[in-house]
Amino acid sequence: MAIRILWINPISEVAAFNRPIAEFVNSAKRADTQVDVISLKRGPMHLEYHYYEALILGDTLNQVKRAEKEGYDAAIIGCFYDPGLREAREITDRIVVAAPAEASMLIAAGLGHRFSIIVGRDKWIPKMYENVVKYGLISRLASFESVGLGV
Repeated sequence: MAIRILWINPISEVAAFNRPIAEFVNSAKRADTQVDVISLKRGPMHLEYHYYEALILGDTLNQVKRAEKEGYDAAIIGCFYDPGLREAREITDRIVVAAPAEASMLIAAGLGHRFSIIVGRDKWIPKMYENVVKYGLISRLASFESVGLGV
């Protein structure tokens, strides 16, 4: 049975972002898995500001609902800060909804006693800290490291 996954880049549609992600996931997936990579039709080109995250929420959730309606097995919100993950899970009944930060933290917690998180800029540490708390993993967090790059 084929598995269908929709990867949603929660930024404005730019082939330069979609192509490398599609190439990577298609090189790593099983033969019976279909992964479609899309971006939003409108919105910001990056998510460097909390305001931009708010702007993309509605369209991201609409894409998740579309994935469910069209029979996808899962939707991935392709941003490490997991914008809209909880909201997407709240509005779906039949598909798995995942995002990179939570998935990475759960894998890291399974591999070791504690984990650290790399963020783009210092300003994102509070947001990621909030995610760690929401995911119930605060006792496993060792540290944050900012690399001083925009997202």
